[in-house]
Amino acid sequence: MLYSFDKVAESYDTVESDYLKVLYYDLEKGFTDTYRSYGDYRLCTMLTGTKEVSINSDKAFNYTSKEYVLLPPYSSVQMHMKSHTKAVVYEIDERLIEKIADRTEININKENVIYKNNYSNGLHNPLMKLRSSMCEQPIDQRFFMDLHAQELAYELLNAHQNNQKKAGSLSCYNPVDIAREIIKKDGNEKITIGEIADVLGMSQSNLIYYFKKEMAITPKQYQNKVKVERGKMLLTSLNVTEAAMTLGFDNISHFIRLFKSYYGMTPKQYKKYMNSNELLMASCD
Repeated sequence: MLYSFDKVAESYDTVESDYLKVLYYDLEKGFTDTYRSYGDYRLCTMLTGTKEVSINSDKAFNYTSKEYVLLPPYSSVQMHMKSHTKAVVYEIDERLIEKIADRTEININKENVIYKNNYSNGLHNPLMKLRSSMCEQPIDQRFFMDLHAQELAYELLNAHQNNQKKAGSLSCYNPVDIAREIIKKDGNEKITIGEIADVLGMSQSNLIYYFKKEMAITPKQYQNKVKVERGKMLLTSLNVTEAAMTLGFDNISHFIRLFKSYYGMTPKQYKKYMNSNELLMASCD
């Protein structure tokens, strides 16, 4: 049973090769501590149990044995065990990630690396092979671990690339540009900033930071701006309530306040203004 996260304690249950270090954790219910990835990527998987984690001070989330978490180098993770948990962590040498990325021409940015994701068949297979290789004789163990580590690194990079494709096929991967495209293309108007960050493989806090740095406003403020611009168009054919509902506002008053903050008049006043203009134009014909 592990009672703290530090390099000495972690080394007790460790198997290591040139490109990979496999660490085993047995953590009791209620255990809380800060976990770090140091200088390499860490693929965190669970055999049993449930963890509540917050990565780099981002919003906390739960994950179970059906999901994995990929930590970029120098991440800080606040963890709380919601039940007795057994976990296996694969520390992948950064050199291997860069080597596979170069050969496959997949771009990976430590700031937008995937945090939580579900297992794919492609990722499940090398993990099973790695577990089997740790039962090999020591003379063969390191060779097979590194062989399967390359397959594992490729599948992780492939998952990262697939997440980028979900966000839209832009020739240059700029998460801010893609976030803007997602917001503008959003059909039901209800996509959250957290969901956009998940598609991009970023933490929500990183998305907000880079978006504001480039656009001088937050993603939420940009989303509100897009909604209000659409609302202005919708009001030509819909009443205020219908326009607000179409835009995904559950609170009509919120839509009215937001609209007024942008245009200096309420949606109802805007409709009245537009109708009076149409009557004036008609009388001039």
